[in-house]
Amino acid sequence: MVLENRAIRARILDELAMLHEVLGLSQSMHAQAITDAIGKNVNVVLNNVDVLNDLELIVPNLMGDFRITESGLLDVQNRRNSREAEN
Repeated sequence: MVLENRAIRARILDELAMLHEVLGLSQSMHAQAITDAIGKNVNVVLNNVDVLNDLELIVPNLMGDFRITESGLLDVQNRRNSREAEN
């Protein structure tokens, strides 16, 4: 379960990072849109969103919307770099 939640949090960050790359830092994504994008149960997504918020990797933007922080972007970049180094 721990590894599954870690993977879900990575997917959430990836979705928000892609949004940032296309539209800029001020853009946010609604929790339901995140749920639809990663194909997980909304309650599972919301629990993981809480963890990411506590870690300051994402922040609430509007009611039910979240955006990635600079720390979150750095986390995504570090994971991308690790994957590239493995290949």
